[in-house]
Amino acid sequence: MNLRNTIHSHFVLPLLRNAGAKGLAPEAILQSVDLSPEVMHEPRVRFTLDQYTAILRTLWKELDDEFFGLSVKPVHFGTFALFCELSMKEGRVGAALEKQAECFKLATESIRWDLSSKDEQVLLSLAINKTEPNTDNILTEYLLAMTHRFAGWLAGQRIPLTQACFDYPRPNYVNEYDVLFGCSYLFDQPAPALEFPKACLNWPIVRTSEELIPFLKQSPVGMLVRPETDKSFVIKVRRILLDNSGEELEFPGFEEVADKLGVSAGTLRRRLKEDETSYQILKDGIRRDVAIELLCDPSKSVFEVAYAVGFSETSTFSRAFKAWTGLPPTAYRDLGEDGLEGEHED
Repeated sequence: MNLRNTIHSHFVLPLLRNAGAKGLAPEAILQSVDLSPEVMHEPRVRFTLDQYTAILRTLWKELDDEFFGLSVKPVHFGTFALFCELSMKEGRVGAALEKQAECFKLATESIRWDLSSKDEQVLLSLAINKTEPNTDNILTEYLLAMTHRFAGWLAGQRIPLTQACFDYPRPNYVNEYDVLFGCSYLFDQPAPALEFPKACLNWPIVRTSEELIPFLKQSPVGMLVRPETDKSFVIKVRRILLDNSGEELEFPGFEEVADKLGVSAGTLRRRLKEDETSYQILKDGIRRDVAIELLCDPSKSVFEVAYAVGFSETSTFSRAFKAWTGLPPTAYRDLGEDGLEGEHED
């Protein structure tokens, strides 16, 4: 099943600006994925998974840096794969994380990991030398998500996070963190860190070296899209919503979703609130993502896209889409064609 997602511009545009400062042409990279250079000036635009993957892989190749030029010293392509191979030989998740920390010490002087425990919890802390560019905190987010994903992949199950800590103020795109981390968040903390149950350190590594290549081929999408094995209520609800969707999006009522999950409506509402979301937000997110995918198909009219995502009137859909992305659908579609021409429609 396709747990659709689109990627927020925060995870793309700063990387392109940084690449431009290093001599690359962001406009050419955007045009290589059929996007107008005007995208650089639209902070609320979202990228499909294919567009996101193509852009980041281009940056990897052109910069020869697995950290997309965000670190002072490039981490050459293939370094992470080597880290993974060495870590897989450790037998247990805790030992693998320790090995990763050792590998980072060898690869760069400015990124350090520390693993400490207190009572029944473990804190995996990250220290990034302040001389690192860390544009818009993307390097912090990427490293935390990458390490969490890899540890869970080694164990064959998601590492349940108790909380995630960040050494910067709460960002305005914090809802995107549900895809990255799916836990409670603390901001303006002394250091970025992930907290999870101590018992996870003793989980055995169940993956083989033969499985590593397919895992790596999922990068970088696999780092910013929660796996289908994720058991959070947000992902469970998304699965139900998408299972009920065919050619047109038709969502079940909230009580029906709660019943399918075996919980009361009040419990489900509370669990979604704990993840800083709601049933309406999840429905709108799916509508938005599907609409963006369909607008990439020039053979589909705006009316057809509106109807497919549950709107009977194009004007209502246009207002909703503009609220989601900052642009009406026709102007958004222009970003993937010949750029923005003329004034945006209301």
